Amino acid sequence: MLNNRGKKEFFNPKLKGTALAVLSVMAANSVMAQEAKKPADTKEQADHVVVVSGTRKSVASAIDRKLRADTVADSIVAEDIGQFPDKNVGEALSRVTGVQLERSFGEGTSVSIRGVEPDLNRIEINGVSILSTTGTAGRGADLRELPAELISSIDVIKGVTANMTEGGIGGSVQISTRKPLDFKKMTVVGSVAGEQAPQRGGVQPRVNLFITDKFFDDRLGLMANVIYDKVLTRGDFSRNTSWRYFRDWDFSPQKTVPSIDPVLAGVGSKADCSNLSSPANATQTAAAATAALQASCVSQWNDYSPQIARYGIWERDHERTSAELTAQYKFTDRLNAWVSYQTNIQNQKLRDYNYGTDFSAVTRLSSTGTLPTYAATTAVPTGGSCTPVSTTTTPAGMIVENHIVTQYVLGNCLVPGSAASPNGGQAGFSTSLRDFGLKIDSKYTTAGFTYKGERLDVEGLASSAKSTYSSDSNNLILTQNAPGLQVNLDSSGLPRFTFPTGYSPSNPNSYISAQLQYRPSETINKEDQLKLDFKYKLKTDFLSRIWFGVQSQQAKSSQYNGGGYLASAGNDLNSTADDVYVQTANINQTYSYDPLNTTNVVRATVGPTNLADANAWTRSVNSSAMAALAQSVFSTSPGTFFKGYSGISNVPTNWVAPSFANVGSNFDLTHFNHDYLYNAPGSDGKMYAQIPAYVVDEKVKSVYLRADFDTELFGKDIFGNIGVRYTQTRDVSQGLFKQQINVEKTPGSTTFNTVILSNSITSIDNTYSNVLPSFNAGAWLIPNQFLVRVGWGKVMARPRILDIVPNATCTKNSGAAQFGGDGTDDCTAGNPALKPFQASNTDLSLEYYPNADSQLSLAVFRKNITVGNSVSTNVKNVDLFKDGTLWDVKMPINYPGAVTRGIELAGRTALTFLPGFFSGFGIDANYTRMNFTYAPGTERLNPLDNSILPYAGLSKNAYNLGLWYDKDKFNARLAYHYRDRYYTGTNDVSGNPNFIEKTGYLDAKFQYRYSPNITISFEGKNLTDQANITDAGDLSRPNELAWSGRRYFIGVSIKN
Repeated sequence: MLNNRGKKEFFNPKLKGTALAVLSVMAANSVMAQEAKKPADTKEQADHVVVVSGTRKSVASAIDRKLRADTVADSIVAEDIGQFPDKNVGEALSRVTGVQLERSFGEGTSVSIRGVEPDLNRIEINGVSILSTTGTAGRGADLRELPAELISSIDVIKGVTANMTEGGIGGSVQISTRKPLDFKKMTVVGSVAGEQAPQRGGVQPRVNLFITDKFFDDRLGLMANVIYDKVLTRGDFSRNTSWRYFRDWDFSPQKTVPSIDPVLAGVGSKADCSNLSSPANATQTAAAATAALQASCVSQWNDYSPQIARYGIWERDHERTSAELTAQYKFTDRLNAWVSYQTNIQNQKLRDYNYGTDFSAVTRLSSTGTLPTYAATTAVPTGGSCTPVSTTTTPAGMIVENHIVTQYVLGNCLVPGSAASPNGGQAGFSTSLRDFGLKIDSKYTTAGFTYKGERLDVEGLASSAKSTYSSDSNNLILTQNAPGLQVNLDSSGLPRFTFPTGYSPSNPNSYISAQLQYRPSETINKEDQLKLDFKYKLKTDFLSRIWFGVQSQQAKSSQYNGGGYLASAGNDLNSTADDVYVQTANINQTYSYDPLNTTNVVRATVGPTNLADANAWTRSVNSSAMAALAQSVFSTSPGTFFKGYSGISNVPTNWVAPSFANVGSNFDLTHFNHDYLYNAPGSDGKMYAQIPAYVVDEKVKSVYLRADFDTELFGKDIFGNIGVRYTQTRDVSQGLFKQQINVEKTPGSTTFNTVILSNSITSIDNTYSNVLPSFNAGAWLIPNQFLVRVGWGKVMARPRILDIVPNATCTKNSGAAQFGGDGTDDCTAGNPALKPFQASNTDLSLEYYPNADSQLSLAVFRKNITVGNSVSTNVKNVDLFKDGTLWDVKMPINYPGAVTRGIELAGRTALTFLPGFFSGFGIDANYTRMNFTYAPGTERLNPLDNSILPYAGLSKNAYNLGLWYDKDKFNARLAYHYRDRYYTGTNDVSGNPNFIEKTGYLDAKFQYRYSPNITISFEGKNLTDQANITDAGDLSRPNELAWSGRRYFIGVSIKN
């Protein structure tokens, strides 16, 4: 079995008990505290309070919000205007019990809640969904776009009540910004900060201006909050990128991974696999089924090998501008209304330097066989072959340790292979640069009112939101032959390169190819919403209030990539003369040199083959022209690779990299046309709409009824709520419909050619509804001190967008008996009828509040995810297009999810009972432990080796330790966040799962209050210099080491 070769413990195991020890101390301290108790007001949500200043007041406000919540929840409150504990929402959320953060380039990007991955949690700001700005088909939000200066408070709702907008399986994050009438006087706050990431150098500005005032006898309030932030980040990467499971390289009798199939697991040797047999099944003959079974059996002895060993330096230049403008008017003491506009604009410049090789096929190890023959006048090659490696011995130069290939050497064959099966060292190494612009913006317009009557309260909300992700990605790639290149993995499993003589990347004569790519993309998300909530106070001994509400949402998500397609195959399927092609926005321009061509004849340009690939061509050049082209774009990667990071050694300081400075003298840049994403010319002279990657229109109508109760039982105050929410969702999804047909090669032949008939847009309509009951109850076992809560409810999150888009490829005659079919033609497609994720949540929370700024709580939770991730499955006789035509379709279908369960322990207190200087200290700590169980037979399997995957997003252990100080002129915070290893739920380039190794981040902040109006601050992020390590199932198979280093801030804040 596998060992963790080179596995390092980055954290002292004793730390896992530290959080519990701190919480015990806090419990003891809280007994000693003698401050006044908090009143138990469970009938009303706390009114919004503007926090004046100070960590202690912030902690007390957060405790108060938790105490008064309608279900299990945790909160964060700003210390002052523009003084949130962290730089963005994601980093602040990581301090909350049960919330785990994902980071990119050192910044917090998304969160899992109670082990549930980001796409399945709801995040909203002022009641409006935060739209995705990642450029993917996910429903999750990138929290970097929300600067902390905008935020007043954040509530993480882990339970559920009927009035909550659905969409959070793990939980819901409710972010609130300020309103102008919350302030008693004109308030102006300005802050200026400088930020530095040592890897990039220099100092970048972060500026915030906040101003609010009231007019017309304090009835009209106006507020503006503007933030400008320039962030320069960098990531240094050492990668294997992904792992393959090609074959048995070490010929060990020991299995690498025993099969989960007990029959196969019981086979003791590879030779015995040949004794297995299988009967025919619905899709295979007996012979085919037996061959597949025997291959699965033999694969238990396969060894792991790294696929794409490479280095990377990725730079990100962000310019972010966020602004919120709000007007609020108080018509009467009971009625006020407001309108707000928020915009977040990100202008980015991205530069990705990559340097590496690939071991994507066994043929990479092939040695010289026979050289191709070149035509004397055209230089077109024919023939040529390589000698494959032995199937019975370990190849020369290869080292295999614990079933992992830790060293290999590219073969010396230079005969070109295919993209799927590259030969030897032919095109075996490359250096590349992506240097392009990316614009991301989101806009939120909201209007609302609140009416508070003697018994009836009414709240209304209308909103319109839009986000745009617009990318003009490109890539300039220089490729060289590298026969004899040695790739060695160090003790941590990371690659090192030893280049053969005469093939140095710094030598322009080494290169055989230069390619320029252009890959534009645009993703747009929109959502409009109307919402009304009514609350009516009752005068009964049991029911205290009735809630009723309605909500309507209309959302649209779309993505367009390069496009280009065959619009029509014409009337003659055996000819391309009447075909109609639509031009792509993508560009592939390649210059190629063939060192095996000794004819001194330069081959003619190849391509484009049709208008769909109008800007795809390959031009052959001789050796001197290729060397000159390479030399003209030669540059050097920036800075020093992994400078200052102690976790890696023996890597190059920098490397030769291409530059875009002179690219225009060799390549044609006139056809870079972003507009072709949406409409492009056809070969018949007409303009055609491009086929989207997806367009999904989603309409949601919801209604709920909720009843609050408050009574006494056995002398104890009992309160809570019970309710039900009904929601109906209608999706209209659009995507590609590719029609093709199998045509016999000769009359009566069993062999065929597959001919594309057309590509078009298809649209499918689907409607589903969900009933979501909920119940919450609490009891004060010790009045105003010890509270017990229980909660239960059903929750749902809508399916992933790409899964419900048709994107169908259907082949006529694929079911014909003549071609071995079963009578029904075949398709591959998405599944517009996919059900949403569904779960039932159960919560128990014990909460102790000894005083206004102390809390100790223990929560136990269980999530039964009854409808979980979809699995691609062959489904027979599907009316895919709802037109009566039946197809056999390979499509995603719903499978049961998992049961996740966990325990959360949290505490915080101000140590005011300590003498003098020490009375300013406070402690904040929490610990979460989680586990999961799959429904029998529905385990998610690793496609690399069929091992069982853990539940996505779930870390078994996570904790936060915080020490703060707030007294007189000084305010300081030291915060450590630890998260166990977890499966991300995403896959690498080979489709294998990505795991992130355990991490621990230490942040610190110090503030000096020079005067009541001036505060000077110092802040450091990632002081532990933590790197992220991803792997393919075990730390001995790392996919990537990613390091972004520390970040430092210094700033001053001034307020009136």
